[in-house]
Amino acid sequence: MKTLPALLVGLLCLIPASHAQSTFGVVLGTVRDASGAVVGNAAVQLTNVGENVRRDGLTNANGDYEFQNARPGSYAISINLPGFRTFSTRDLTLVARQTLRVDAALQVGEVSESVEVQTTAGVIATDSPVIAQSLNSRNLVNLPANVRAGGNTTPYSLIATLPGVQPDNGNGFSIQGGLPAQTETSVDGISVTNVTGNSPNRNLFPSVESIGEIRVQGVGNTAEFGAPGDITTISKSGSNQLHGAGFWYHQNRAFDSRSFGQTVLPAKIGNTFGGTIGGPVVLPKLYDGKNRTFFFFTWESFRFPRQSTIQNSVPTQAMRDGDFNQEGVTVRDPFTGVPFPDNRIPASSFNSVAKAIIPFYPTPNVGAGIRSSAANFIDNRASTIRSDQWDVRLDHQISQQHAIFGRFTSKDNPFSSPNNLLLPSDTGYSDHRQAVVSYTWTIRPNLLNEFRGGISFAPSGSSFPFDGLKFANSLNLKDIQRDIYFNALPNFATLNLTSFSKGRPGQGASWTRPASPARRAEAASTSVTRS
Repeated sequence: MKTLPALLVGLLCLIPASHAQSTFGVVLGTVRDASGAVVGNAAVQLTNVGENVRRDGLTNANGDYEFQNARPGSYAISINLPGFRTFSTRDLTLVARQTLRVDAALQVGEVSESVEVQTTAGVIATDSPVIAQSLNSRNLVNLPANVRAGGNTTPYSLIATLPGVQPDNGNGFSIQGGLPAQTETSVDGISVTNVTGNSPNRNLFPSVESIGEIRVQGVGNTAEFGAPGDITTISKSGSNQLHGAGFWYHQNRAFDSRSFGQTVLPAKIGNTFGGTIGGPVVLPKLYDGKNRTFFFFTWESFRFPRQSTIQNSVPTQAMRDGDFNQEGVTVRDPFTGVPFPDNRIPASSFNSVAKAIIPFYPTPNVGAGIRSSAANFIDNRASTIRSDQWDVRLDHQISQQHAIFGRFTSKDNPFSSPNNLLLPSDTGYSDHRQAVVSYTWTIRPNLLNEFRGGISFAPSGSSFPFDGLKFANSLNLKDIQRDIYFNALPNFATLNLTSFSKGRPGQGASWTRPASPARRAEAASTSVTRS
């Protein structure tokens, strides 16, 4: 039977490595007595304060102890050995992928006596060469940065507030002097980095209210992360205390300034609202999940019924009627080269294609409208943005040796995009999904295994609510393909006027593995740690 754990570990190690990465940390230290001699066989107890989940261990012959795969959170440590007072310390904060050292000095006395360390001074990290900074949940919510002002609710831009992070013109981030493409970005250990361009899908981040920590590290990264820079986001988990909150953020155009060419400020009224709740899973008379099963749920909705300014150059009413006397040009018959009488094109000479297209040109609403000019038609049109997002996370401590957690994030972003002239606006969607699950097995106090898997998926696209195929076919154009397989319009370019055209609507799906024309992230890995 002794060979069974070794066999299981061997099988788990055969699973191919991929993008999933652990977000757990390590708590370790050395126990000594008052003389400085190491103390072996001391009982060490590590307790997650929020979940009241305990892990036990012993110091080795060198006085060292180590707890691998510890979840980020607040911890307490107690150490006892017969003949010595109990050592205890609280308010230890472990962040993602951190190695936290807590050394202890035992004093001679009875076990019933205790020495409690109330505060822990900052120390120089000697167990890892990594240079890292992080934002906790309080920082993320209270920083004076409106991440929702740009028409999106992703907290990605807050990373720029950390030292060692420099944004570029495309809002990509250089970590500790590296290129933006040299950074791996993950949420709960599952990559959200697109393989084409190596940039993160920013909408795959959970709501700001669901994030427990964002950690950035850039110097001394191990090969585990596959890139010099690493951005790790950790979702919040529930605790033994039931907590909830509601929120509402509002913005409007009252303090906006006009950009060049705008005569009237576009309408803008933005509202972000939602709520969070987290705690133990309790089903009255059925199940009490305190100290074992926890949940955290966030719902966030964004409503941004804004407008965008369209500036077009359109023909005057006289030009539409064939009269070019105010334009300073001589209009000639294209078949004979002879000028039209009175510089006016007779209605009988109007081309059928022009007669079909001209109704899509509005009449000027800027200037006198007597002579054509640039940007003589300006209009504010709806370009509404909205999103609905929810995140849910469940944590369960099966036993002291087995623990599991899972999270699912869903975000939908329908939108509208105005087109030029009098063409109807595009309608689009940009949806985002991510799921992650992690299972940790403490095989022995010094041998642990973690399996982590997940998937990220982000389909997107837009549609043009006009039958461009039927319209293009009705023009009976020569040497132009008929019955094209997508909905668009041919391009008619006219000197000094806005072109009549409509390109192919976009469709796509973003994953992060090039398994198909789409890009996706499917990650699964298992890691075995022995201390």
